[in-house]
Amino acid sequence: MPRKPNSYNDLELETIADLQAEGHDSFTEMTGPLRRRMAEKTGKPTRPTPALARLTVAAVGLLAVGLLFLIDYAN
Repeated sequence: MPRKPNSYNDLELETIADLQAEGHDSFTEMTGPLRRRMAEKTGKPTRPTPALARLTVAAVGLLAVGLLFLIDYAN
């Protein structure tokens, strides 16, 4: 009988190990099946990261690189 995971993280790690055993090699290849299985096991639907969050992270990264460039150029 399989043991009950202690937390969501344990459940996620077990699911990732199961997917790797099935031949999913890269994490990008297993994101869809991982989301689907976690939704089945927890009963809560999962959603991909919202576009606004992805755009915000990219914009902040570009601003940080630009700031570093300006600091380096000023010296």
